[in-house]
Amino acid sequence: MPVILRDATSDALSLSIEQNNFDLFYAAARAGSRTILQEPEISEVVSKPWWPSFLFDPSFDQDIEIGLRALRARILERGWPAVLKFGPRAKPPDLHRHLEPSGFVAMDHRPPGMAVALSSVDRKSFPVVEDLSIDAVSGGAQLRSWLGLFDAFEPAMFEQLLTSSSLRLYVGMMAGKPVGASMLFLSAGVAGLYHVEVLPAFRRRGIGTALTLRPMEDASDGGYDYAVLQASTMGELVYRCIGFESCFNYGFYHPMDYGYADFLAAK
Repeated sequence: MPVILRDATSDALSLSIEQNNFDLFYAAARAGSRTILQEPEISEVVSKPWWPSFLFDPSFDQDIEIGLRALRARILERGWPAVLKFGPRAKPPDLHRHLEPSGFVAMDHRPPGMAVALSSVDRKSFPVVEDLSIDAVSGGAQLRSWLGLFDAFEPAMFEQLLTSSSLRLYVGMMAGKPVGASMLFLSAGVAGLYHVEVLPAFRRRGIGTALTLRPMEDASDGGYDYAVLQASTMGELVYRCIGFESCFNYGFYHPMDYGYADFLAAK
């Protein structure tokens, strides 16, 4: 049985947000038979050319600048992912101060890691979206509909992910057509929400809210106390209206003069 996070402090909740995200990276890489590297100073998933391809969970206890320069060299020489992602688990806590002198550049993308206590959310207080049905994806045509809302996901990976009891996909349907999607991933004691997407023509109707609330309801029914997520700029206001609060901001960095497009183009 999974250990579910109860009565969490803000620090414990922040760590669980980040760990849930990293656990999803590992699960996706295993499902897609992709490369996983776990070293004392860094972890990585290489799922080229598909998601997820990240360096993450950095831990430099000493000789930080030397370690970061060596990391940059390995990215360039070995074709490791170009994007380093980290939150409050990073060591040292002021890692961002060491990155630029070691040849890394901060990306503009600094999304918040957010959380809400499921017991604090009254799902019935939100308007019902007429003619919207939200189905849990079981595979087949439903999975194809879900994948059709995204550009860069590999079908075989998600077919395998669906066999895990920790992951559920949801597709929003209107008039027989898919209009939105979301994902629930249970790990690190919390319910992680990912890939909440609504087609542009159907936005601002409450569909994104509904696709967020449905997995939250399922997580609550499963005994979980907290839902967590990484918010996009567009989605953050929606999540705050539901009750999510920001716990920290992720840092994203890439080596100077070498970005994600260069990583994808490299053989």
